Amino acid sequence: MGLHGIYFTLKLNDNKGNFHFAPHILGEEQNINFPAEAVVTVESDFYRKITDRLAGTLKGIQYNSRWFNVLLSELEALTSFIPASSSDSSLSDISFYDHSKITAAIASCIYQYLGNSSFKERLYANKAEFYKEKAFMLFSMDISGIQKFIYTISSKGALKSLRARSFYLEIVMEHIIDELLDELSLTRANLIYSGGGHCYMLLPHTKEVIDRVEDFEHKVNNWFIDNFDVALYIAFGYTPCSAEVLENREPGSFAKLYHEVSLKISHKKVTRYTPDELKNLNKLDGTGDRECRICHRTGKTDSDEVCALCSALMAMSRSIQNDEYFMVVNRKTERKALPLPFDYFLIGAAEAEVKTLVQSSDYRRLYVKNKTISAEFAATHLWVGEYSHDDLDTYADDSEGIKRIGIMRCDVDNLGATFAFGFRQGQEDRYATLSRTAMLSRMLSLFFKHYINRILEKGESSFLSKGGGRKVSIVYSGGDDVFLAGAWNDVIDAFIDLRNSFRKFSQNTLSISGGIGIYPGRFPIHIMAEETEELVERAKSLPDKNGITLFEEYGVFEFERFIHNVMGEKFRVLKEFFKDGLIGEEQSHVFGSSFLYNMLELLRNSEDKINRARLAYLLSRMEPKDKASDAEKEHYRTFRDHLYKWYPSVDDRKELISAVYIYSYIFRNRIKDQK
Repeated sequence: MGLHGIYFTLKLNDNKGNFHFAPHILGEEQNINFPAEAVVTVESDFYRKITDRLAGTLKGIQYNSRWFNVLLSELEALTSFIPASSSDSSLSDISFYDHSKITAAIASCIYQYLGNSSFKERLYANKAEFYKEKAFMLFSMDISGIQKFIYTISSKGALKSLRARSFYLEIVMEHIIDELLDELSLTRANLIYSGGGHCYMLLPHTKEVIDRVEDFEHKVNNWFIDNFDVALYIAFGYTPCSAEVLENREPGSFAKLYHEVSLKISHKKVTRYTPDELKNLNKLDGTGDRECRICHRTGKTDSDEVCALCSALMAMSRSIQNDEYFMVVNRKTERKALPLPFDYFLIGAAEAEVKTLVQSSDYRRLYVKNKTISAEFAATHLWVGEYSHDDLDTYADDSEGIKRIGIMRCDVDNLGATFAFGFRQGQEDRYATLSRTAMLSRMLSLFFKHYINRILEKGESSFLSKGGGRKVSIVYSGGDDVFLAGAWNDVIDAFIDLRNSFRKFSQNTLSISGGIGIYPGRFPIHIMAEETEELVERAKSLPDKNGITLFEEYGVFEFERFIHNVMGEKFRVLKEFFKDGLIGEEQSHVFGSSFLYNMLELLRNSEDKINRARLAYLLSRMEPKDKASDAEKEHYRTFRDHLYKWYPSVDDRKELISAVYIYSYIFRNRIKDQK
């Protein structure tokens, strides 16, 4: 039996078909592994293939935390699409990898919690009592200030800097996670989820762990203060829990656990700093400080008025884009390096030089992006959405029609509610378990950090482009949200591809909403980010969300309505009439941008009753002359009748306005202006 899609057990799933993932090795599949409604059997040859590869990895493995993370990476690659249970009578929606990982996390917590106690007595003789003990902690940490840190920049090459800043913060978070796990003598098996400056872990509930976590939080925030003043802040939150809560024996107890942790994080963000951290803030000496011309933070700058961090990010931007390996070292080297908490630094490295670098006494740990075979260098594997067609600063010129850059932001709808209540079936809450939430988190990250690269490379939608590799770049793609920049027409088609693929991947259970804006190439990036974020919120204001806001607050549509009514109907009619229609030369002079702009004005002011007569007059000027062919006359009548039909309807007018915008932008250089 193959692996069910994890979305099968979500209560939001209206499609209860028998969907399964095909057995694949993660990273080696040629296409996205969409769950399909077909009978899937995992053949013995596939099991033999993965066991042979795993045996090869185990031969060279060393038994320490660094190599344990390598084993996790191998298991993720080999068993992500293998069900944990092969029984036909049980629900096979949890992968062998996720089941094994959570089992290891629980075991490590129990080991530390019990200490020198008799395991046999506590876990077997008194099993019922132990299940009620708060032996575990659900732990979370969240970095505040990410949006402002990434997007509040303005300078030449600002778009290029965005990707470097986004990746840097992602590595900062991963580094903090690994340092904390090392401090607690745990591994990445205890990491349930990380992405977007946020993470969840399962930790043992002991006084020693609590003391170390609180001290660790204090140290990280002091490092943020020393390096970023108040721009970045990290909040920790944790709630003790029992095995019964992790099993969700009492309906709703598991969801309550996540809610309590979230409340503690929110409280930390309101109160923020401890007295000692406030003292550290007051010690900052601003003598001689100037404003960085890139990030606008006040501090020490060089002769070019750039702060040390922005200078390092610019120096490493090409390495961040091109290198596969990133090494954490314990002193600043002659290489281009970025600062990390606890006096470490990040450098990029090509594969050919990694073997030498890991022998250095400065070496702390190694990350490899988008490469599952990492055993040779004991690297921690990270999925990273990094698709980039070209230099970000060239996209305005790469656009079809009007020369503008497109910005798209989107995220998953109702994600918090999905994790809290999504696995409840009617009055039953038995599907809400740690394994399922962990697997759902990982599958979302897999889509937005790995499969998104394939989606943009393939480019299937062709409403406004030729399809194929999208002329876009991923600025940021986290556990559930995306920021794209590129040629404006490719950005729209890319959003269509992304949304369609996500609905298919989630078995029509989850949706995304997004906003798209278009701007001149040198428009301030922080304003683009802020405006498109507002457009996303407009899309999410729809009753069922699953929306898109195009260019302005007026262009808010449910996705199917956008595809079928705006693009499939209104845009198609405009395109056929103006571009592909049989229009005589004698009339061509009135079919230009002036007509479109006049029509837009009438559509926007439809409450003025005289405007219906003005529309009739405007259309009458376009009527073919007597000598025109029958085909030309019929073509005109079809177009005229569509406009008369649409004009009285509020929804049709709204759709037509957006279609006119898109048409006028895409054929900007082909529309003949009225003389």
